[in-house]
Amino acid sequence: MLGIKHLYTQPKCIKQPLTLDFVRMVCELTPDQVASWDLTLFRSQAVILLGFQAALRRSELVELDMCDLHFDGGDFYTVDVHRAKNDPNGEGKRTYIVASPQAPEYDVKNVVQRYLAAGSAGRSMACTKAADPTHPCFA
Repeated sequence: MLGIKHLYTQPKCIKQPLTLDFVRMVCELTPDQVASWDLTLFRSQAVILLGFQAALRRSELVELDMCDLHFDGGDFYTVDVHRAKNDPNGEGKRTYIVASPQAPEYDVKNVVQRYLAAGSAGRSMACTKAADPTHPCFA
């Protein structure tokens, strides 16, 4: 049995962690530096910065709704995660992000607001879950 396992299994692919240099590079990109610029630049910046600062997994980022982001705190922001990999009971968790007013290009609130404004689809940071319960952040 051990021989069959080694014959037909794929080697484990170890993912590389996101580095601070990569996050800086993505956040400092401007529309004139990108060959095919569109809304995806602002979306990528928002997703990468939010995921990096809140230490979220890809599956947790996908599940976020606008109501899960709370930018009303002064020195910090909160993100409510409903289903986490390390949450066996499904209770969810609250993650805190420190605000960075000294560096607005790295402030999650500013980057998410810029993404929503660039979409010009009338989206705002206001919670619209009552009107649309499946209002994802980064659709």
